[in-house]
Amino acid sequence: MKGKRYVIAIAGASGCGKTALVRKIAENIRGTALFYDNYSHLLENKPLSEKLENLESQMNPKYYTLPRLAEDLKLLLAGETIIEPLTGEEIRPRKYIIVEDPHGRERQDIGHLYDYVVLEDTPLEICLARVLMRVFGGKYFMKEGTRELVTQEKADLEEKITVFEKHLNGQYWSRENYIIVNNYVRKNADLIIDGLGSLEDIAELVIKKFKKFKTSITTKKMKSESKNLL
Repeated sequence: MKGKRYVIAIAGASGCGKTALVRKIAENIRGTALFYDNYSHLLENKPLSEKLENLESQMNPKYYTLPRLAEDLKLLLAGETIIEPLTGEEIRPRKYIIVEDPHGRERQDIGHLYDYVVLEDTPLEICLARVLMRVFGGKYFMKEGTRELVTQEKADLEEKITVFEKHLNGQYWSRENYIIVNNYVRKNADLIIDGLGSLEDIAELVIKKFKKFKTSITTKKMKSESKNLL
């Protein structure tokens, strides 16, 4: 496919609705979807000695990199097909690429590749409730360590309880962690939404705002090119 490809990144806390929104937008505009959870096991961070002491500095996304996701996105932008590392699924490039990324533009390895960033700033109480529903009521359960997906019938109850407790007491990410990261993302987000409406309405709003953004960028480019010709 010739012409520019556009990348829309959806950021937010676990349980905010990123994954569902990425799928819906990709479906509505016939885009390619990339999911952070299929790459997060490859996340790298700088040694603690390079970080400042306070929690806000430690949670700064600039201290984390996810090279494989950045590399795959660059390949898609170049028109090449990729193989997702966790699922082994073949992903083909399209004009629009929608990426689930909780860090938005703030990770230095990939943020510059995002044309439009949406922060789904869903209340954290709602996020936690959704995590509970996902762990105990989802179609599949992801086992710790192996990241193997098993059906709920085959999932161990004690393991599910342990996973939820880690979300609850902050062994994964605490409420404060999410607030800090969202505040970093908020600074450079193009659109901030609360994530409480219907999925269809939220997706429609994001697409509408993105199209307006895209039109403004195209108009500015055309004006700039016209001036250069004078």
